[in-house]
Amino acid sequence: MEDASRSGDPRRRRDLESTFLDFPVVTDDGSWHDDAMKQQFRVALIRADQEWDQAQARSDTHRRQVRVEAFRRRLVTLLEGESYRHVDAATKDRLLAEVTALVFQPKGREL
Repeated sequence: MEDASRSGDPRRRRDLESTFLDFPVVTDDGSWHDDAMKQQFRVALIRADQEWDQAQARSDTHRRQVRVEAFRRRLVTLLEGESYRHVDAATKDRLLAEVTALVFQPKGREL
């Protein structure tokens, strides 16, 4: 399946577009077989669903990474401020790592 929604352009929204799926139907005896057609269509739908799930997972991961980085930048700015001047660099680094880990705990299953 290839279409314009795969261009990688961040302005494009996959959920606002239609994607068409087609596949050839080949029969051994040249006759129409409804059961065989249904099975082929099921396989195509499963593959399309898997592709969509993977695209959503990539999008969710990217969105999460952007939020983590924005949070870290704000926390670094805070730790460099007047209130934390007396805190040594090693403690600031530990605070940055531990607070970020607390705020953004891992999602899903861990291996």
